[in-house]
Amino acid sequence: EMAEQFFSEALKFEEANGYFVCHETHRKRFLHSPWVARDFVPKFPNMKICADLSHWINVAETDCQDADLNSVIRQIAPQVHHVHCRVGYDHGPQVADPRAPEWLPYMEGHEKWWDLIWSCQLAREMETGVEVISTMIAEHGPPNYQQTMPYSREPLAHIWDINHWIHLRRQARFQKLIVERERHHPGVGSHSTSNVIPSKTQGYNPVTSL
Repeated sequence: EMAEQFFSEALKFEEANGYFVCHETHRKRFLHSPWVARDFVPKFPNMKICADLSHWINVAETDCQDADLNSVIRQIAPQVHHVHCRVGYDHGPQVADPRAPEWLPYMEGHEKWWDLIWSCQLAREMETGVEVISTMIAEHGPPNYQQTMPYSREPLAHIWDINHWIHLRRQARFQKLIVERERHHPGVGSHSTSNVIPSKTQGYNPVTSL
């Protein structure tokens, strides 16, 4: 009841003041769990969500193939307006390095979820005729989010390069989505304002299987 009252008041405040408010799927917040969101979010069809799915996979203690988790993500995807692109796993909100072979399946699973969200945003634009702005940020964080070596606390990977790689990957995926949309809906304009380029230490590799 307290949560329903809070979100009802938040939505009224947003509309009355002309704000654009997204509520994040974050641990230690009300939308911390996919199972909570599954039952709660449909009560508020106008709620805008900031999706950080790395928390949900952690809270659910599962992998990207979990049918129930994927069902919830498909359910809430149409209400997502911003994405925090961090790769989580069964027992933590951030893998050591999503570029590593052992973590690439999790990266690819998250990419499918992020692609789904962008597809839903494009569908919403087609349905309403109102331009949709798709936003994201690569959000792999420093220690203590990032895993480190015992005693020395040396990070297991270069966090700047990880986030740079994810931005390059998302830029490429967004461009592919635009091309696919143009093929199915000729003349419908979409464009990317992202101009991320490879650096001396990080390019597009490794390329995922998507």
